[in-house]
Amino acid sequence: MSISKKIIVIILLVYSCKQDKLETEIESNSTSSAVENNTLFILIDSNQSNVTFNNHIEENFDNFFAVFNYVYNGAGVAIGDINNDGLSDIYFTGNEVPNKLYLNKGNFKFEDITNSAGVSGGNGWHNGVVMADVNADGFLDIYICRGGKQATDTDRSNLLYINQGDATFIEQASAYGLDDTGYSIMASFFDADNDNDLDMFLTNRPNTFFMGYKQVLIGKEKQDGRFRDKLYINNDGNFKEVGIQSGIKNNFGYGLGLATTDMNNDGKTDIYVSNDYLERDYLYINQGKNSFKDELTTRLNHIPFYAMGVDVVDFNNDGFEDIMQLEMMPEDYERSKTTMASMNTKLFNDMTTNGFHYQYMHNMLQLNRGKGIFSDIGQYSGLSKTDRLELVMFR
Repeated sequence: MSISKKIIVIILLVYSCKQDKLETEIESNSTSSAVENNTLFILIDSNQSNVTFNNHIEENFDNFFAVFNYVYNGAGVAIGDINNDGLSDIYFTGNEVPNKLYLNKGNFKFEDITNSAGVSGGNGWHNGVVMADVNADGFLDIYICRGGKQATDTDRSNLLYINQGDATFIEQASAYGLDDTGYSIMASFFDADNDNDLDMFLTNRPNTFFMGYKQVLIGKEKQDGRFRDKLYINNDGNFKEVGIQSGIKNNFGYGLGLATTDMNNDGKTDIYVSNDYLERDYLYINQGKNSFKDELTTRLNHIPFYAMGVDVVDFNNDGFEDIMQLEMMPEDYERSKTTMASMNTKLFNDMTTNGFHYQYMHNMLQLNRGKGIFSDIGQYSGLSKTDRLELVMFR
């Protein structure tokens, strides 16, 4: 072998050894990092994703917790494929900033198309948002709940952006009958009457906070359209509110969480509303023919007090839908003693004797025993204390 060939062979061998060593170090570092971090996810920086939405709240003497209790609750986010390219896009709602729509370009890179799509939202305090094909044309539309502190009816009127099929939208809530002017928090589109089109359930809240149980009872009796939860039935693209006559009545809660699914395996979609503050949750069981009945107190032994996020899913694969709800109980003993209010036995007794059910301050995992009868196993499963989290998903 010539000298030049020997030199080339030596260079290749040295390069190969260095490359193998480098690959081994990279693999070792990755494994070490994964073990050290003990995580299933990695953070995608906004410089890479181009998702820069920031729900900035301007804090001042007229705008903080003591004036408006929900000032820090945040807004909403919906994820769906708006242009049917197989990639999930992101829509954020803002409380005091414009909404944002990010088009997924692949490889975790997004493009802000808010202005060209026409979905910035305009004025108003925007809360929950949901994507659904409201008009059944094969493209996802966007429905936005609006509320706020002292908003006018115009600024509280909910928005429905109808997808035009070319990454642009037209706001048509009024045309569809969905421009509700209540203090809305969240909505869910589902087929309430099994006629193969989407109906809608909406949670509205009272315009005051920290009410006593007597005030709540008065509010439940009044059934003011601005504050009560509602059911909208779809009749050939025209939505009509039929809540009270359908059994969605005598409610006066802060529905931070909402889930629609078949709780008792009878082929009809039911409704679970997770209520913050003193008012208890609602479990509306679908009776058929646009009729619902609140059966929470006969199906659940107890519920969270300040109920927030809720998800309904069959977590143990037994064929029955289970319920996960989040409260605010800290895992840390010191925090639990310094952040929890004193026990009020009189209030507890007043609540239970006036229909507010048994409510306790911890997360709950309600195991469906069959036919929609539930038992809380949150403490058994180690999920009862996770501090102030707003949402949990088993998906």
